[in-house]
Amino acid sequence: MKFVVVHTNCDCASGKTIRRNRSWNFGPRCPHCYRILGPMQYTIHEEISAKNLDEAYRKWREIKDGQRKR
Repeated sequence: MKFVVVHTNCDCASGKTIRRNRSWNFGPRCPHCYRILGPMQYTIHEEISAKNLDEAYRKWREIKDGQRKR
């Protein structure tokens, strides 16, 4: 499965989350208020191939820690 790391910037909060795919029509939903985000309110950072969501979080953490050590 493909997962994407999405940085959201909503009126209520901002942060990074992992979504299962990019099959949304307008944009992903905010993880806090569940509002549909517009094109200026989110950016896609990376795509990760993983079997499930837990493995995707683990791989993303490894990538993030590897970038921090450089």
